[in-house]
Amino acid sequence: MLIQNLPNFDSLVNDDGLRVRAQLAMKTNSLEDTEEVCRPTRKAARRFFDPYRRIRIRDDRGPLLKRRMRQAARMGALALFVAVASGYHTSAQAGTSTANLTVQITITASCTINAATLNFGSVAGTTLATTLQSGSTTVSVTCTNGSPYSIAMDNGANVSGSQRRMTNAGNFINYDLYTDSAHTNPWTTATSSTTCTTTNGCFLGTGNGSAQTINIYGTVPATGTAPNTGTYTDTVVMTITY
Repeated sequence: MLIQNLPNFDSLVNDDGLRVRAQLAMKTNSLEDTEEVCRPTRKAARRFFDPYRRIRIRDDRGPLLKRRMRQAARMGALALFVAVASGYHTSAQAGTSTANLTVQITITASCTINAATLNFGSVAGTTLATTLQSGSTTVSVTCTNGSPYSIAMDNGANVSGSQRRMTNAGNFINYDLYTDSAHTNPWTTATSSTTCTTTNGCFLGTGNGSAQTINIYGTVPATGTAPNTGTYTDTVVMTITY
């Protein structure tokens, strides 16, 4: 108990013996009060260090861990959404459809014919006056494979009626063209198989895609008199129709 609660406190102070007792009482009261104050602390200490009690220790990292766990959960959800969306996109493109691609090329008929020269050579005028002269040459033709064609010869630049002629300084020498070596089929001016009415009157052929050699035959009939000397020429236009 407190010293203030002692009876006759003032009288006890004047007495030496009682003073000592009072002081002892004060010390005793102080110790008791101190013990009462400290007792809960000691009990709390015993509870904290009791190895058999469950102790909750506060961890300041808890909020951070929770935030990271929430972030991880959101990332996982996002990854799942992307995976599902990717799967949906892939499945959406799994269907097929077909269509036809038409590939074509058009081959047109084509023919070419090369220039040529039919040279009867050098002949004495006296010989030509009595003897027929013959000659031949070839012309190269290239036509598309399977393409039919015909070759016609016009009557030349110095024609008289239907007679082809070579000329030199106003002088002329007759000549004829044939499709055969026997000189039985004159080469006409027909330009196609429909206008080539005379048998073998023009050359009819079919292209094979490669160069073909066409023979041209000609004759110079005897003139009866020796012609003037010199070189006689003519130009015939060859026409290939295909």
